Amino acid sequence: MNQLYDQVFPGIVADNREQEEHFRRKMIMYGWVEPEHLGGRHFSVDFEATGRELALLSDTRTPRDKMVILVNVCRVIAGSFFEANADNSERQQMTADDLLPLLIVALIRGRPADLPSTIKYIQTYRDPHQLAQSSSAYYFTHIVFQS
Repeated sequence: MNQLYDQVFPGIVADNREQEEHFRRKMIMYGWVEPEHLGGRHFSVDFEATGRELALLSDTRTPRDKMVILVNVCRVIAGSFFEANADNSERQQMTADDLLPLLIVALIRGRPADLPSTIKYIQTYRDPHQLAQSSSAYYFTHIVFQS
């Protein structure tokens, strides 16, 4: 896929231009949103780290590498949750209600270029069995529904 990227990805972006523009406008419009505006349990997340991960999307070419980056953003958030609860004697589980608001804020702040097209590219060219694997599938599904 690395060799075909220059022929394939620009076509996906061109086909999704309207969706890309809509997504870009929404990211700008909701730039003021903070995690507390979205509910759920809150803890400190390194949004600079998630932003650095999201910036890598434009430098990667394969669907696998792009998916790894998106999953890593979710793992940074999950890692923050587990760090925040490390001293807690009760083992708390992270739920979608914890992940989703923070993922939304990470995407708004990170403003990844061509995210809807990147998701379509992954869905089209990534092996479906790889898309359905455990935590990667869970995290990727959250990202798909946010874009």
